[in-house]
Amino acid sequence: MAIDLTKYQNSELIEDVRNRPGPQQWNNYSKKFEPSSGSDGARHAKITDKFGAPIDPREVNVEKLEAKLDALNQKVDGILDGSSPANTQLTGSFVEYRILSTEPYPSAVPEEKGATLVIMDTGEVFMNHGSSWGVW
Repeated sequence: MAIDLTKYQNSELIEDVRNRPGPQQWNNYSKKFEPSSGSDGARHAKITDKFGAPIDPREVNVEKLEAKLDALNQKVDGILDGSSPANTQLTGSFVEYRILSTEPYPSAVPEEKGATLVIMDTGEVFMNHGSSWGVW
């Protein structure tokens, strides 16, 4: 992903006492660079919720998160092994019939308009027009 540098073009980098650029970050609100702080070779970061309110990671209830994760894993395992139902809803469908030329055609009903019929041994393809099968 390319970085758009145009918003930084008219901004000056913050320099240290020796006139060298130091650690900094762009502030979208003030439209200026501001110093970055950190320790042990890593930047300090502020963690926020979806509303921008700070979250103290020391106050996160790890046991509660682990319990939620365990419950979610059990649910997924149950869906995968078939012991727990998974509610699904089909929002569209594509019906395709495959028969041999010696077999009877299925009924062309309006509910399956757009369905395809492939005659496997001849390679012919037909489409349900709602009341009859027509050549694709």
